[in-house]
Amino acid sequence: MPELPEVEVIVRGLNKKIRGLTISNIQINFPSIIKGMNPYGIRWFKGKTINKIQRHGKFISIEFVGGHKILMHLCMSGKLLVLPKNGELPKHSHLIFDFENYDNSLIFNDVRRFGKIIYSFAGDYLVDEKLSGLGVDPLEMTEEQFVEIIQSHRKMIKSLLLSQAVISGLGNIYVDESLFDAGIHPMNLSNEIEREQIIKLYHSIQKILLAAIEAGGSTIDSFRNEEGKKGTFQFQHRIYGKYGEKCPKCGNTIIKINVAGRTSSVCTTCQVPPAPRPTARVFRECWWGQ
Repeated sequence: MPELPEVEVIVRGLNKKIRGLTISNIQINFPSIIKGMNPYGIRWFKGKTINKIQRHGKFISIEFVGGHKILMHLCMSGKLLVLPKNGELPKHSHLIFDFENYDNSLIFNDVRRFGKIIYSFAGDYLVDEKLSGLGVDPLEMTEEQFVEIIQSHRKMIKSLLLSQAVISGLGNIYVDESLFDAGIHPMNLSNEIEREQIIKLYHSIQKILLAAIEAGGSTIDSFRNEEGKKGTFQFQHRIYGKYGEKCPKCGNTIIKINVAGRTSSVCTTCQVPPAPRPTARVFRECWWGQ
């Protein structure tokens, strides 16, 4: 699934290519991609001019003059492509926007059809309500905000970082990479991590996200930017998906574990696992034995 860097790459590309353009036609090939409303109502955006395109976590928001909005989530295999209007459409092109005085179209393409689109008109806050549940953006939070977030929860650190309601935009790739860079095991409880380590993790997240954006994101499977090009940050991954290989720091074999239902790659030398906790039975025996 595209994560923050991949979505940011797309948003920056769309701002360069279609911001300020006016929609001349909307073609709907797969109505079910538009969720929770009359899918054909999106044709109302014909004649509307794009004011700005923004990223909110892993969501892409297209705002029009007048305050009308279209919100998109790419999910597993979605793409937003800007391609020649008269060219052959790629397979699985479900929604196509044409523009006045512009030779390209904006295409929502999705092989698996897990992608989601909603829209709202000025005065209708459906899009804003959808975004209101997102946590702080990792590229906008301060060091002190991050420390407070981590220390105020008692969850496995990887599970906490993956929670979009707490910190929005991070996913499996960049959480694994950041925890490895900071030397923190993904199963460590957040409120037990030393402040110095939390600060180190903050800077690891910032560094890795910005480097990934600069490299055009990570293409593990299907990600492409708005021009259909792959990202290259996957060649800089040091831990994600590397189980069975040698750790780039210490040479130990990277192992695979499951954390919060997600496969995680870990070096147990560089990322020391938390100490085993006593079971309730052991605790009772210790208590009554005193």
